[in-house]
Amino acid sequence: MAGLTGPVLEIDLGTTFSVAATWHPIASRAADIKDGLGRALVPSVVSFTEHEMLVGAAAVARMSSKAVDTVSCVKRLMGLRWDHTHVQREVKNSSCKIVAEAGSDGGMVPAVEVTYKKEVRRFRPEQISGFIVSLILTLAQTQLGKAVEAVAVTVPAHFSVQQRVATRVAMSPAVPSTVFIGFLNEPMVAAVAHGYMEWASISRGTLMPAKVAGVVDFGGGTFDVTMLKVGFTLNDDGNRDAYVAAIASEGDPYLGGEDVDRILSGKFKDRIMREMKDFRMTARDEAPVQVACTLAKKQLSMSIEAEVSVPTIRNEDGDEFSMTIVRNDMDAWCKADVHDQVVAVVKNAVGAAQSKYRGKSGDGLERGSNGDLVIHELILVGGSSRIPGFQDALRHAFPGITLIARLDADEAVASGSAAHACELSQGKDAGPASRLMLMDVTSARLGVEVQGGGFQMVIDKNEDLPVHATHTFFGASPTVERIRFSVYEGDAIWVKDARLLGEFVLPNVPKEPGAVAAVRVTFDMDVNGELNGHVA
Repeated sequence: MAGLTGPVLEIDLGTTFSVAATWHPIASRAADIKDGLGRALVPSVVSFTEHEMLVGAAAVARMSSKAVDTVSCVKRLMGLRWDHTHVQREVKNSSCKIVAEAGSDGGMVPAVEVTYKKEVRRFRPEQISGFIVSLILTLAQTQLGKAVEAVAVTVPAHFSVQQRVATRVAMSPAVPSTVFIGFLNEPMVAAVAHGYMEWASISRGTLMPAKVAGVVDFGGGTFDVTMLKVGFTLNDDGNRDAYVAAIASEGDPYLGGEDVDRILSGKFKDRIMREMKDFRMTARDEAPVQVACTLAKKQLSMSIEAEVSVPTIRNEDGDEFSMTIVRNDMDAWCKADVHDQVVAVVKNAVGAAQSKYRGKSGDGLERGSNGDLVIHELILVGGSSRIPGFQDALRHAFPGITLIARLDADEAVASGSAAHACELSQGKDAGPASRLMLMDVTSARLGVEVQGGGFQMVIDKNEDLPVHATHTFFGASPTVERIRFSVYEGDAIWVKDARLLGEFVLPNVPKEPGAVAAVRVTFDMDVNGELNGHVA
């Protein structure tokens, strides 16, 4: 792909909003793609009507009156099986109808069921995401005045192999004539965006010491933490090369600002039920309540109180039912289900980073008196990172670590990934981006099923990518001619607690005279976190 000359587009395909950007090498800056009203944030929402399909802001406008046929937060369903805990939770909480249907391998997967052009239709999560990507691509080509030549897409650090495959499937029909560059780790490229500002302020020839930083990405529907080693090296020619190396990643695919919205809407509905005992909440009422609570959440990031009211819900006097929410109350309501969960994930990521480097030396990283790595800062990205209670929870749990939020929280990921996507596509110097190295890690353990339903790990979590790993299995009977291997992903002891990725078969089991056969399983995972496996 080196030497592409056309525009390179990066898409941050988010749970609630999506952002796209391109990198301008000469100006050394990213430029967001905007719609006709100058908005960079594209709502990740699709609505179906009797006459058309609406995507983005146009779909949001239909949520109050067409909630059952309006699909949002579909990223939470991508790449998951029907019986997955997160899918079942979304089935319970979503305003649209989510049903099960047979996948390509015969297993049951989620789909959304809507009425579109007076017909009942079903769409997979990947298809819904594809509609969003198509809109973004159209906006980009209109703004740039030319066809986009290459596309990269960001994914959460915790995304599984299945979820990455689902994301690629979503991209395929939307961008058939473009080069797909690959996946970019959302927290990592957010650090890149922040790092350019630091780089620009340093004079040429200065050697920066390596440091450890964490990127805390708190979005609308997912939560990601990646611990990074960030540094600069000097070449013989005096040029400075930057590197950003992932040490450890943790995440929760079902933790985000949407959960705060649901907590607030739950409190609002409880208040209605207490004060208006004869009122019956309908599906038509649910969407405006959710919208009102989302607006209140945003207001509480700037003010200590916010008013929630819904025009369609009126009390006995005919006035709009309203409720004042105080920021301290919201923090208290969200403590157990949001803030405590956030802190737990960050602690796991910090612990994994400390464990990976414990007992090592000569790596140029600063250590405290107890021998642990010094974590210099936590970079906050994602729209929900603006919530004061979220920031207070991190300050209390990590008092010695500085919280950093230099860039717009919603657009930091797109800015950094646009720069790196440009670098990946160019065969020539593209400015600062072309002198950057990004090194990622695996997001989960990978292995195969062994006798008794056990999970035999082949690749561990947080291994540096790309990774090549082989495990030899003994014990195949001399009479067995073929062996089926089931590949799983997850932090589990038994395969029943892991995610099935697929199966492959060794048709002709090698025989060793007088002994049981030895079978070697090899996994290769590339820099995009995509897996290939074979047996011999």
